[in-house]
Amino acid sequence: MFGIKNYTPKDVPTTKSKTVLVTGTEAGFGRRMVETLSGAGHTVVAAMREIKGINATAASELRELPNVVVIGLDASADDAKIESALHAAAAAAGSPIDVLLLMSATGKIGQSSDELMAYFDERIASQHRIARTVSHDMAKRGHGSIIFMSRTPLDMGTDSAGVGAFSATQWAIEALARTMRTELRSSGVDVFFFPAGAELYDLDDVDPDMFFETTAKQLEAGAAPPDPLVVAGTLLQLVGQ
Repeated sequence: MFGIKNYTPKDVPTTKSKTVLVTGTEAGFGRRMVETLSGAGHTVVAAMREIKGINATAASELRELPNVVVIGLDASADDAKIESALHAAAAAAGSPIDVLLLMSATGKIGQSSDELMAYFDERIASQHRIARTVSHDMAKRGHGSIIFMSRTPLDMGTDSAGVGAFSATQWAIEALARTMRTELRSSGVDVFFFPAGAELYDLDDVDPDMFFETTAKQLEAGAAPPDPLVVAGTLLQLVGQ
């Protein structure tokens, strides 16, 4: 993790709450962050790929929370559609986006070459599309925070069978975050990378047998996966800076 331990907040407008856009909110850490931020009085834009079909129940439940706006956000769409969706989200929330939490992640095992290319687009290019669009507006206002979150330690998967592609995307996202932090520093926009750890009961949807025979055993031999509530609390402190 970089940029958080020694973080010093800039002189930004003081508000009781901030408007926070969170991706990947249908389950896992993303959903917990929506619940935590809403409970702390922040306005939350909860984004997920679809708000109908398989995610309809999750979207409906999040709408019941105070100060939460739920949107469908397809990060694979072109820049114009993403920009339009994000502007509409800010309008629905009643204020510009102050903080972006990029939390969406999926695990893939045994891809073909074509599937691997599509996976990298899904995991890396899609986050870049959203971050770039949001950062433009933040830079114009002179403040904002973008947080890229990893659900697994960066050293997890580098020597484990089956999770190399997922691990590779995590390294790429950290590199992207570091570069954006340098590029945006003078504009008043902070960029962070937060490798929180693995959330096994979400990642096991990939392939429980293979995943737990390799990666889970490695994690059990070392540090235990972090409590999602602790992770949410840590991110809440950062959002509130």
